[in-house]
Amino acid sequence: MKLLFYRNFQWLSCVFLLLGCSNDVKFAVPPSSQEFNQSVAYNNKVDFLFVVDNSKSMNKVQENLLSSLVPLTTTLNQLKLDYHVGSTSTTMASWYPMSGKIFGEPKFLTSLTPDFQNRLTEKIMIGDTGSTVEKGLDAIKSILSFPFQNGDGQTFLRSDALLVIVYLTNEDDKSDKIDTGNSNNQTKHYSDFLDSVRPLWSNGQRSWIFNFIGITSQNDACTTGDLTDYKEPGIRLMEMAKKSSGRIETICQIKLDLAISNIKARLVQFLTDYKLNKIPIVDSIRVYVNQILIPMDPSSGWSYLPDLNVVRFNGDSVPKADDDIRVDFTPDGSN
Repeated sequence: MKLLFYRNFQWLSCVFLLLGCSNDVKFAVPPSSQEFNQSVAYNNKVDFLFVVDNSKSMNKVQENLLSSLVPLTTTLNQLKLDYHVGSTSTTMASWYPMSGKIFGEPKFLTSLTPDFQNRLTEKIMIGDTGSTVEKGLDAIKSILSFPFQNGDGQTFLRSDALLVIVYLTNEDDKSDKIDTGNSNNQTKHYSDFLDSVRPLWSNGQRSWIFNFIGITSQNDACTTGDLTDYKEPGIRLMEMAKKSSGRIETICQIKLDLAISNIKARLVQFLTDYKLNKIPIVDSIRVYVNQILIPMDPSSGWSYLPDLNVVRFNGDSVPKADDDIRVDFTPDGSN
């Protein structure tokens, strides 16, 4: 028995695709047909939280991050995404008035925020007068916890949105609940917290992605900007990224364009996963974009992920705006 699965993407070319899609896909069998037909309604909600190290020497890096985000405004609006953009710092100290708070006004930016680029600058360029003890994971927990979300952070985090965290620092995190005695899972407290505020989607994937831009190795040659003074590999932050299949990028470059581009690419991959409602015979899968057969190719075609039962688009085969997508396959065990 053939199963047809239709999907219309509201998509742009592979520039910056940050789109959450509905994972509670339902199917209906037409009375006179053995085919399953589906028009998917998309969840286009995305909540971004930038965690910016504001200790000494980070001014130049903040500038680099900001310049790499210039295309953000245009792309998000072209995609007609319902997005929230907020930021916080790595400083959690009693003497610092912005500890565990969202920077700038309004608290978060949307497509309707006037003077978006200047407001984004205020959220990224937060200075370098903060603490030298980076506790960004504690800051994340503060902002996403119930008391803050019902106060100053009200309506920032939405239950049906993809949460995207981008953590920028030249050191490792030293938050209070780091489990230094557990070498394999030092950040369990924080990943468990994020799982509690953003539960798994119905396809089994986490609904939060943690991305790290920092020192990936003590051998990283940071010879530009302000990073000649001190650097430390972000072991715990890389652990968080790996848990959510987020990106791990080096901060040791003149510009952060490549790091942001790689984060974009990972999000495209993550968000265009094409969920099947039955386990297929893999050799029977045929994928069409605008009625053109797409090859099975991990670099520029599609792949099948058995653990998630999804078809994943890769490279140039990622669908564009208004593309018509069809996946045919024979369910495993069918006659």
